[in-house]
Amino acid sequence: SLDAFEALRAWHTIALRAQHSHIADALSGRRLDVLQQCVAIEVAGGGAELASVVDARSLAAWLRTLHQERLAGGEATRPPATLLTAGPASGKTTLLSQVVVLSLDGELVPILIKAQLLQQRLISSPDAFATAWNWVDAYLRLEHGEVSPLYRMLRQAMMARRALLLLDGLDEGGTNREQIERHVAEVLAPQGHVLLATSRPAGIGEARFTSFHRLSLSPLTPEQQEHALVQRLGEAQATPLLEYVRDRVPIDAETAQRVTANPLMLSMFASVFELRTGLPMPSTVVGLYKMASDVMLSRSGAASGELRRLLQAVFFEAQVSQRRVI
Repeated sequence: SLDAFEALRAWHTIALRAQHSHIADALSGRRLDVLQQCVAIEVAGGGAELASVVDARSLAAWLRTLHQERLAGGEATRPPATLLTAGPASGKTTLLSQVVVLSLDGELVPILIKAQLLQQRLISSPDAFATAWNWVDAYLRLEHGEVSPLYRMLRQAMMARRALLLLDGLDEGGTNREQIERHVAEVLAPQGHVLLATSRPAGIGEARFTSFHRLSLSPLTPEQQEHALVQRLGEAQATPLLEYVRDRVPIDAETAQRVTANPLMLSMFASVFELRTGLPMPSTVVGLYKMASDVMLSRSGAASGELRRLLQAVFFEAQVSQRRVI
């Protein structure tokens, strides 16, 4: 019944809010409010219809607009599907968590799936995917169980086109990447689901996504970096770090901008600054990485010399072979 659907959706909303309202700082482990820590990430590309999309809040509003346009029954010249591309550690996953939180009070039911986990299910249970009307449904059935009330509610939302499908990291689909991309473009999008997928730009099958709305995350501007640091640290405490960022942080050769234009790098600088209260910041990026690595290893209890040497060897091989999975 509709009442049962809405009751279960209300419970699911509470669970999603608890899961996505905070992100863990990679170094300190401190929980950061995903919206309070948000900066106005510029979203570039897509033409006039996307001119209003400048951050997570306006992106979530625009996705709701796509759904409302479908409800109005007007002519549909392209699917309500969007592909957002950006480089590594540029904030794609955090952006999706922000979209989830910002969508919880609307009509759509967010369903977030990591392509890496989808691939694992594809490998372990291929028959379940071969007979499903789409792979999101197959994944949810495997995750929650066919008789689960939660699965049935999410399935009903998809069948009614009330789901907001968020697919994180198409580039992380491993050996099944091409299959996943093809399914997203040739099955999910034509079915009419409001859909937002993210990927690194390298290797994406451009021809498959010509009908998709296209977005990309731009590096953070100096003003956005300053806003983020002041919001996180407070104006007085952030002042010396702002001077350090302006005067000492190196320029990235690829982007011609300071390395703190990358959200992950900016967060790492903020974390190291907090951990070194009263002490000078490292004079080089290598020194910063060393300190960050020491902190992460200490937090995980993996500070022994033997394990450090093993990790160094693993990461060296990964870097040389350009492989993310060893």
